[in-house]
Amino acid sequence: MTDLPSILDLLDLEYVEQDLYLSRAVYEAPWGMFGGQAAAVSPGRPMPDLEAEPVSDLPSPGSLPVWTHPKHPSFEFRPADPDRRLPTQFWIRCLDELPDDSLLHAAVVAYTSDISSALIPFETERTMAGPSLDHAVWFHRPARADGWIWQQLTPQTVSSGRGWYTATIYAADGTRIASVAQEQIFTTQRQR
Repeated sequence: MTDLPSILDLLDLEYVEQDLYLSRAVYEAPWGMFGGQAAAVSPGRPMPDLEAEPVSDLPSPGSLPVWTHPKHPSFEFRPADPDRRLPTQFWIRCLDELPDDSLLHAAVVAYTSDISSALIPFETERTMAGPSLDHAVWFHRPARADGWIWQQLTPQTVSSGRGWYTATIYAADGTRIASVAQEQIFTTQRQR
């Protein structure tokens, strides 16, 4: 892996009940720890697997341009909206070799869920999306971070210096992997 903040560390795994586990992951970078995540994982419980609104007509990754994120060289991006400062509809995959560890893949997907912002359309010459205030990820199915994953970010609202958006994350075959809700600071632009 690179020495940039794509380095992940799975801190602990706690058994709760009948195949339900809680995990906590922290992102680390050379300058120190900068984020954390908690997740409930239930591998392999035999339950129904249904989707209220199946996704269809996702563009193929090969049909979209490569977009480089300078802060995340461990990932390849293929945005459907490449002219935005940050994309809101994009394919992403990890370029680093990952072990066959479902919790690590879930941690990498959780990390990528905070790589962009759906609040960019609300920005003006005077205002901009800032850092995350809170971020939740619900995993519905197992994920592979070394394959293509589609992220669809949807802006919801901006008010009182905060903005909120939701996101849906799909596997390459259109299966919903996770849902996201995120609140960010929405602030005035710094004068240079």
